[in-house]
Amino acid sequence: MFAPRTLILGITTATLLLTTSAQASGPCAKAVEETADQPPMPGRFVPQCTENGQYKLVQFHGSTGYSWCVNPSTGAKVEGTEVAPGKGTPTCPVCVEQLASSLEKTLVGVYRPQCSADGTFQKVQYNASTNMAWCADTKTGKKLTKPVRNDGKLTCR
Repeated sequence: MFAPRTLILGITTATLLLTTSAQASGPCAKAVEETADQPPMPGRFVPQCTENGQYKLVQFHGSTGYSWCVNPSTGAKVEGTEVAPGKGTPTCPVCVEQLASSLEKTLVGVYRPQCSADGTFQKVQYNASTNMAWCADTKTGKKLTKPVRNDGKLTCR
């Protein structure tokens, strides 16, 4: 009589392990693993991850009902994006949306925008693959200058 329950738990555990191992390479997956090692606590926030282990762009806290945008590579909350329960889904800034999109691509050389804490583009953008840097509009991310070799000395106004 109890065997089917045990079998179902076994399948659930196996599914959880497969899901975790498929996401194990990203920073979000590692954060989830760290919370799994802690004793269960009602109301604890556990981040939601993409299939490749990055943070989902919009995070949701099941206990409080609040949702907010995050930097998908660090999980840091984007300032000013928190939405109260029943008030809809947050609108995430363009920079973090573009970053999330770039993290879905595993191609070598994909440009990943650098975002500020408030979700705007940092003034100096660079492509780590090409080692080129340029000044960018902080709202749109559009290039304001021609790319130059990144020597760490580029300053933008």
